[in-house]
Amino acid sequence: MGQKLSILAQTTPYIDISSYINIIQDLQFIKNLNNNSKFISTNKCISIDGNDREIISKIFIKPEQLNTSNSSSDNNNDPLNIGQIIRNLEEEGDKLKNINNALHYPHILNLSRATYLFRPFLLQTINDRISPHNNTNNTLELIEIRFMIFQIIQTLLHIHDSGVVHGNITPNNIFLTSMDTIVFTDFSFFLKPFYLPEDNPNEYDFYFGRNASIQNSTANSGTNLLKIKEVNGIKVNIKETSANRNRYSAAKGFYLAPERLDNEKRNTYQPNMLSDAKGVYKEDFTKCDIFSIGCIIFELLATLHI
Repeated sequence: MGQKLSILAQTTPYIDISSYINIIQDLQFIKNLNNNSKFISTNKCISIDGNDREIISKIFIKPEQLNTSNSSSDNNNDPLNIGQIIRNLEEEGDKLKNINNALHYPHILNLSRATYLFRPFLLQTINDRISPHNNTNNTLELIEIRFMIFQIIQTLLHIHDSGVVHGNITPNNIFLTSMDTIVFTDFSFFLKPFYLPEDNPNEYDFYFGRNASIQNSTANSGTNLLKIKEVNGIKVNIKETSANRNRYSAAKGFYLAPERLDNEKRNTYQPNMLSDAKGVYKEDFTKCDIFSIGCIIFELLATLHI
């Protein structure tokens, strides 16, 4: 959505997000999952059509001055180019439909006041699985970690081979099934700017948000923060649980590759379509996904006894 949203979307007034969901027939709001993010609000809902399915609804609320009943992709009626973004997302979904470990947005709804992305609800993320504050026994064996790492690498390889870039890989958008099968979700290459300014953390916070789970974990009385060290530029909190097991958690924000912080590219180039990418830019896209999974692999291995 590029630079236009960084200017316009931040003027969107806060409003009770449930009002945007409950207007949709057969869908009922349960709770917000990302503290009513300024950019895209992530919400847990349930279908009331008799199936009682749990659904994730991601909502982009359009700024008031842009609310219009005309959803044409004409620039006068669609200044944020949402029509093109939806077409890109649909094409992206078609490319991913044969990858079992990738879950896209099967339903997209564009209304005058907001745009909705829907996907099935999944229970547990990698972050949940390795968190020392998980209420369940979260001890991982080496064979389990190796299996997760193998799946992550193979799935990303298939995603890139299909011509898709994820754009925002973190432990919070890689999910685990009951059989420890990993699932990539929340693809954001066409939803968030790829390049960000080097000297404006507010723009990062606007698009990617702060990590509340990190803040909550450091305040947990059952865990003592021992020290913070830096490993290859990644700040790592070394924590000790009440069971005397060490746990690591990379600080929020380091899942984005440093190549993405580039003032010149942020101001001059943002891709509207993956096919627009040329040369070094296209290499940046895939390399930055690889950097992100490297951070996650580090976190998984760091859960082992030290």
